[in-house]
Amino acid sequence: YWEVSNDLNVSVSGHEPGKFIFELCASHARIIIKAPNGMYLKAEQNGMIQAICASSRQATQWEF
Repeated sequence: YWEVSNDLNVSVSGHEPGKFIFELCASHARIIIKAPNGMYLKAEQNGMIQAICASSRQATQWEF
């Protein structure tokens, strides 16, 4: 399961499901993800994903 660690990194080593919320963007082919800590996810080019964005405008948009 996905989890947010103490350093706000997202990892896949959780022991229980977490409540991540998927929100549709205006383009309808993209989503942003809100973590259980209330922050939005931001992805870096090195593969790191962190739950650090207070605003949805700063969050990474994923295409589906």
